Amino acid sequence: AVVSTQSTGNFNNNRSWKPFFSAKENPRLSTVQVSRLEYIETNQSAIQILENNLEKMLMDKIMEWRERHVTRWNRHCRVIMRQLLPQLEAGSLSEEDQMSAISEIMNSYHVTGFPINMRYSDANTIIESVYSTNVHVAEDTSVEFALTVYIHPYPNNVLSVWIYVGTLTKKY
Repeated sequence: AVVSTQSTGNFNNNRSWKPFFSAKENPRLSTVQVSRLEYIETNQSAIQILENNLEKMLMDKIMEWRERHVTRWNRHCRVIMRQLLPQLEAGSLSEEDQMSAISEIMNSYHVTGFPINMRYSDANTIIESVYSTNVHVAEDTSVEFALTVYIHPYPNNVLSVWIYVGTLTKKY
């Protein structure tokens, strides 16, 4: 027996490869691949609605998971992170640029947070991903939260979802 890692890739070597059909019985199979791939354009207005709905849904869920605590939202951090997420999708955001963008916030707050990137399949999968971060368990009474969602559409309704979720605690 030949181990696959010992294979040479020489299809004419009968010790490594056996033809599926003999030369006499080759049925000349046609391809099953379509000659032209058709892609549909992703609806931009539907993406904006989904983005807003996901963000509201996630904020509501974090408040629900923290039912015994007041949940304060830091809108300034949200706006900054919202500007960074498209750059993360494009792969054009260096760590230095990221630190520069949040330096103003970091002068006043201890910031703990991170972006999450995943394909969109359904809202529950995204909710579970945010829940699994345990960001909602912060118990400091002065904690503030930041959350924003960005969706980058690709053809055929393929969606790249970016979520920034974090906590901010005032420096004293």
